[in-house]
Amino acid sequence: MWRAPSLALLCALSLTAAANADVLLDDALGRWLDASLSPELAQTLSRHPRFKGATFRFAAIEDGAPAAGSNLLIDAVAERLTRNLRAVEGIRLALPEPPVPCRVPQRIDYLIGIEIKPTRGNSANVSIGAVDLDESVWVSGVSYQWQGRLSGNERRALSSRTALSVAGAADSPLPIADVEQIAAAIGSQLECSLPHGIDGPVYLSTPADPELARVSMALRGKLLITPLAAVTGEPDLARWALDIERRAAGALLGELRVSLKERSGAAQQQVASVFVTGASFRPAPSTAAAPASEPPASSFSLAPASADLLSTLRLRPAEASGICDYHKARVNACAEVEFDLRESAYLFVFSTQSRAVRGIDCASGLTRVDPGTRRFRLRVPPAQLPVPSDAALAEVTGRRRPDAGRYVLATRDRRAARALQRSLQAAPAACGDTHTVPIERWLDGLTATLTEHTGQISWRALQLAHETEGITRL
Repeated sequence: MWRAPSLALLCALSLTAAANADVLLDDALGRWLDASLSPELAQTLSRHPRFKGATFRFAAIEDGAPAAGSNLLIDAVAERLTRNLRAVEGIRLALPEPPVPCRVPQRIDYLIGIEIKPTRGNSANVSIGAVDLDESVWVSGVSYQWQGRLSGNERRALSSRTALSVAGAADSPLPIADVEQIAAAIGSQLECSLPHGIDGPVYLSTPADPELARVSMALRGKLLITPLAAVTGEPDLARWALDIERRAAGALLGELRVSLKERSGAAQQQVASVFVTGASFRPAPSTAAAPASEPPASSFSLAPASADLLSTLRLRPAEASGICDYHKARVNACAEVEFDLRESAYLFVFSTQSRAVRGIDCASGLTRVDPGTRRFRLRVPPAQLPVPSDAALAEVTGRRRPDAGRYVLATRDRRAARALQRSLQAAPAACGDTHTVPIERWLDGLTATLTEHTGQISWRALQLAHETEGITRL
């Protein structure tokens, strides 16, 4: 009859799994890891274009999602695979980090998830796959399975729980129902982000979402007994506000972000971030109408979407010099479009002119950009011929067809960013494509992308006309 392992045995198994996985994995599972899985995984991670420059970390998976804890057998499997893959060129592995207060965690792009489930008798199923942390989805084509008998040591290690990562990290998320642990994790991060505390009364908002409201209540209770901040229940008396928001990160993981905002609006910063499981963080679909399939001249009628990432676009005069010297030629007239990106995000900026799309970035990589003010110059040639207006056009411009347009799109979601990148690079003659696609057909494809990722993409548009008196917005 199976008996619970003694403390001495657990300590011995801990050392064995962490320092010498060979002793524990000396049977069929270890042979599969060495002879079959390691070579296949090495080839995929080192050669697939998707993983170029990415950083991987092994993590425990439970019921298809990152687990809050691990066990000694999973730790031993991760140790064996780390040893086998560490010397492979092109694979960057992040080693396990012991919890250290206020240390900034390593940037991780992909988790290599390990799930081991006991089956009948002494057997178990082992599943290994890759999770894209930006998209919070399993990576297609990176999935490996093994089924077989475990040795006695392996079975005992499987039942021995461990916790090596910082609670609330991406590879060690907390259950959304465990509000006390979440509040503790947020509180620890607040102490690191704000070592001198918060000067002035703080109001902790209560989100409408019931799950986030429970987290807010638990955090309020913690702050009331710490010297970090003076919490008030009256928003009008507060100098600062702490807001908890959830990030749309797919079905595997959610991220709770805590922001500190000055009530006057002068300052705002993110001060904590905790990853959670146990709830869907996909926002409800928008009821906004789809974009029109046929654009008037160089303008697009994009569907309304959340614009929380972007400020309104501001029209600014361009310097009257260089290629935009309007004294030399009227067709050289330019304007500048300015806007604020409020959070780190994937940013896409392009313009339209004479039924053509211009300024598409044809690079293959995707890079998040920092928040801040940005300014782009745009040439606005005068219309060659007067164009009569029609009812559909009047809804967009109110007057006439624009001579040029500037469009800005932003998203926090990497999957939506990839889809946007593909759509924009397919624009007529955008990236050296000699087979010009009609702009109407291309817009249909962009419309489909925006519809598929409703709620994930923020956008702003500014349409301009070159009038006799100068450049004006429509």
